[in-house]
Formats: sequence, structure tokens, C-alpha cells
Amino acid sequence: MIDEETIRRQYEMLRPALDERARRLFVASHVQILGRGGIAAVARATGIAPTGIAPSTIRRGLKELNQG
Repeated sequence: MIDEETIRRQYEMLRPALDERARRLFVASHVQILGRGGIAAVARATGIAPTGIAPSTIRRGLKELNQG
């Protein structure tokens, strides 16, 4: 089971210090750890979807994370 509340609290604590790229990498790192269903869960937990960062942006973060 994915603990969206913990992800939400982590994101809220760090959000003031994160620029756009750091936000992408934050959500991407959580998605990678969670695996299947991670994009939707992280988007919900952070309030990113539907009006903020789109799943395509999260995927871009995953690509950046995987490229090092």
C-alpha cells in the first residue's frame, strides 16, 4: 500500500526550497521507489495533478533521474 500522506508531508516540508527541476526529481524519485501506480499516487499526494505538474512532467523527471 502506498502511503500518500507521508509523501504529501515530505513534499510540503520541502516545497519552499525546491525549484522546478528539484520538484521533478523529488516526485520522480518517489515514483521510482513506488513502482506501478507511482505516478498517479505521487501526483495525488503532492497535489500536483490535475492542475499542477502533469504526469508527462513527472515522466521527464524520471528520464532525468535515470540519466544521472
